[in-house]
Amino acid sequence: MHSHNNDLRNIIALFSLSNPDLIESMKHKVAESEFVAANLITSIHSNDASAYIKAVDDQHYQFNLDLKSRIYQSKGDWVWVKQVDIYFPQKTLLSLSIKPRVIDLPYTNNRLCAHWLFRNISNELHSAISSYL
Repeated sequence: MHSHNNDLRNIIALFSLSNPDLIESMKHKVAESEFVAANLITSIHSNDASAYIKAVDDQHYQFNLDLKSRIYQSKGDWVWVKQVDIYFPQKTLLSLSIKPRVIDLPYTNNRLCAHWLFRNISNELHSAISSYL
């Protein structure tokens, strides 16, 4: 149960930094103390998120997640994605099997825009979040 609560706090922290709309549905189901704890986590780990993406051809992509950017700059790097693992702060927070589809990976150098990645996989994220509530 303790690990479950820690993961929930980390999810709230991660989404509050990158895509606050994803936690709107949680506000009435999660204690206020969890949001307070998540705010503390965001102040300490705002640069500690990464993503590991597995394509249908078994190629792997690893990026640090840019949690502050909301700018979508397509590089035309469309990838058939089947798995996305999100690490935050130092362990696998979410491991999402994706119905294989093409996703544009908006990145600069090795920093992937978390806001747009999460929008592209929002259905899978909502399913994963519901398992914590």
